[in-house]
Amino acid sequence: ANALDADEPWSAAGPRSVAPFVPCASGRVAPALRAARLCPSDVLWDLGCGDGRLLHQAALQYGCRCVGIDIDTGCIAEARRRAEEQGLSNLCQFQVGDLLSLTASDLTTGRLGEAAPAESRGRVLPPPTALIMFLTGHGLSRIAGLLHDTWRHTGPRADGGEDGIAVGAGGGDGGGDVAESIAGVVGDNRNGGCGGSGVGGLRIVTCMEALDSLLDYEAGAGGLFDAPAYAWPVCRAFAPDGIFVVPPLGTTPEEWAAATPPLAPLLSPAAADVSSPVLL
Repeated sequence: ANALDADEPWSAAGPRSVAPFVPCASGRVAPALRAARLCPSDVLWDLGCGDGRLLHQAALQYGCRCVGIDIDTGCIAEARRRAEEQGLSNLCQFQVGDLLSLTASDLTTGRLGEAAPAESRGRVLPPPTALIMFLTGHGLSRIAGLLHDTWRHTGPRADGGEDGIAVGAGGGDGGGDVAESIAGVVGDNRNGGCGGSGVGGLRIVTCMEALDSLLDYEAGAGGLFDAPAYAWPVCRAFAPDGIFVVPPLGTTPEEWAAATPPLAPLLSPAAADVSSPVLL
């Protein structure tokens, strides 16, 4: 982005951007994806996806469907180009979108509405089973209400069903289409036996800062001395890598950490000599 983009609404430098575009460090991608406990039945959304490199890796490594949302048209074009180049267009979809205009209903139905440019508002995306964000406290603070509203209303009910989305900070209504979207995607995840490990709902992965300890030094946006606005159960088992997970509603952080697959052991020199190469 440059100074000419500052007044462009669909730009990382524009007035609605929650953060400038900074490419994700390659060393943080694998820990973030491991913490999300992905499997082929999952749909991973990256809010603020940039050039899509994290989602390309997720699709390659786990075979899951991926959706990237970013306000910068140039980043989205590059993400699509790279997906096509790697043969991932069947798994990865990218959409220009304004995170500050997203509603909980948008997330759970895959219909972005006012968050997307007018020409693409009819597009329907697969709803997420997992959300991931590489955002600082300033950006996360601005969408925390949306995230909490979505997460809180996509957990399992006592009768084994799935909640619809309720009217709240994220907006939207609790119509049947929303409940059916949630139940369908989460049901696929349950049947797959991975990801949610039999627990319905949405997990949220944040990289850099945890949702239960956000600090935003800009006035009026949840600053240094403000009490936390939302109660989040955060798994800190991956904190050494700067990764934090809010498990699906009804799953404790301890349960989430215990069910996460261990890291693969390092190969010995002899084993490495006879191993097959992999695409990174």
